[in-house]
Amino acid sequence: MYQILTFFLNFLQGFIKLSSADNILSRDLISTKFTPEIYSTFDTAELNFYPRPGGEPSTRESVASFINAFCAPNLKTPINKDQLVLVPGVTYTSDLLSQAIFDEGDSLITFAPLYYRFPNDFGDRGLIHVESVVGYNPKTNTVELNVEKFEEKFQQLEADGKPVKAILLVNPRNPDGGVFALDELKPIVEWAVKK
Repeated sequence: MYQILTFFLNFLQGFIKLSSADNILSRDLISTKFTPEIYSTFDTAELNFYPRPGGEPSTRESVASFINAFCAPNLKTPINKDQLVLVPGVTYTSDLLSQAIFDEGDSLITFAPLYYRFPNDFGDRGLIHVESVVGYNPKTNTVELNVEKFEEKFQQLEADGKPVKAILLVNPRNPDGGVFALDELKPIVEWAVKK
């Protein structure tokens, strides 16, 4: 009944979700794993279905509260749940960003070593160029952010007719798991804001 009701409610709102397959065939197997008292607050009928696009309201509310309390506590206007869209994973996020803020042929600058999927995640449908700045310093065996290298890459791409729309800073880093300190990130962010 839940599946039929959800379908018709979504249909009446003007869309049909074709992006995922909800599986009710394993409901009995999954439900038995959620019988302990600690899980009594779960609606087991909903455990077999993907959440609504953009994230469940309760999850978005929790994320907004977390951001307001720990990430940006001094905002004049706190973030509310209706300003957030939650998506599942880096690949989907990269794909959405590539289509939302870039035009075909634009460039994104990041540092290397980088997550090997970024060129595909941003480029497959967004048709943008993911260009990297070498961050590895063999003398110190560390990954370093360098404003001059970012500026050099920026100028090269602009001269080649590949306009730069954004930079991508991943922290903690992928694939090596290292972490940039705030004093390492801040000069790059300040440089990017000026561009």
